[in-house]
Amino acid sequence: MQMPGMESAFEGRGHMKKAKTTAIIFFFVLLSAVSVGSKRLYAQTVSVKAPLNLHVIKHSSTALKITWNPVEGAGGYEIYRCRSGSRKFKKVKTIKTPKKTSWINKKLKTNKIYKYQIKAYANINGKRKRSRSAYTISAKTYTKKSKTVNVNRVETDTYLFEIDMGKSEKFYARAITTKKKKKVISKKVRWYSKNKDIATITKDGKLTAGNKAGVCYVYAKAHNGKNSKKFPVYVLDPSTPKSFYLEDVTGKAKTLLAKYKKEVCQVAKHFTNHRPNGEMDISYDKEDGWEISPQYVKTDAILGAMKKIFNEFGDKLMITANKEKVYFTLEEPHGNGTSTFHIIEYYYNKVIYDYYWDEGYMEIADYWGYYSYEAENE
Repeated sequence: MQMPGMESAFEGRGHMKKAKTTAIIFFFVLLSAVSVGSKRLYAQTVSVKAPLNLHVIKHSSTALKITWNPVEGAGGYEIYRCRSGSRKFKKVKTIKTPKKTSWINKKLKTNKIYKYQIKAYANINGKRKRSRSAYTISAKTYTKKSKTVNVNRVETDTYLFEIDMGKSEKFYARAITTKKKKKVISKKVRWYSKNKDIATITKDGKLTAGNKAGVCYVYAKAHNGKNSKKFPVYVLDPSTPKSFYLEDVTGKAKTLLAKYKKEVCQVAKHFTNHRPNGEMDISYDKEDGWEISPQYVKTDAILGAMKKIFNEFGDKLMITANKEKVYFTLEEPHGNGTSTFHIIEYYYNKVIYDYYWDEGYMEIADYWGYYSYEAENE
């Protein structure tokens, strides 16, 4: 005997079974699609690095030898060539052994210049994925009687260089040959930086330091891949000099710079990166606490360093920051109703620093100055 409503209940249960089956099928279809999609995405996003340290030299009067650094994960390399004056590169060789990093291009014409590009490749999901070419190298085939030859040395006059953050400098290099009575086919060089986070350099040698202190190595490369010696460029943070020249600094100002150099430099660095548009005064009293006026520049990150200084000098110290500089005004009272006021200044910009330099103003470090004067107590 079937109770009223049982038929519809069984029908509902049947629909639930169908729905569950449909959901399971949909899940597997979706999983398959994600799996296939992930493979497709993987194939699209995997990249192969370009070979570096490319170099080409004369092997004989009709052959050139090309070398390069191996690329991790590469399945092989493709070599492209074109004649000087042409921009149409054609593939002339495929190296199927990833550990092989040289090739001799034979049966070339004598006294001709050839250009080369090298790409690494990897086989991914049955398809060949190629790298870009890092740069083009070129060389000439020639005999002993040829008047022009390939570069075999790149020289620079710089072996070490220091530069402030954000500044620029131009470098020069010479592409030469040591063979007597011979000229090189090209004197042009191209410059490179090994650490672009610290400093960048244009192909013609204009270096620009970044906004972070550190060291990077730069070098020049000739037409055939011959490099100059790499030399270090030290990017300096002028807000944090190695030391202050304190011989002419007197009184408590000398204590401030000697004992609290780290904290003073931290304050200078902070306001270099967070410059107020107007004048901003900062003072601290153990009873009244902080007085920051106007408080429109974030100072939370630097309060700890400033508090160490104020704990020593109290209300006799004032820190002032504006869009050009940050300076410390330290009052040193005497018993006769007068005080010596010590002023320690750090300018964010060397040009402005040079503009305000005056007689009686002492340079205690690059961008840093000191002077003092006496006045009656208020």
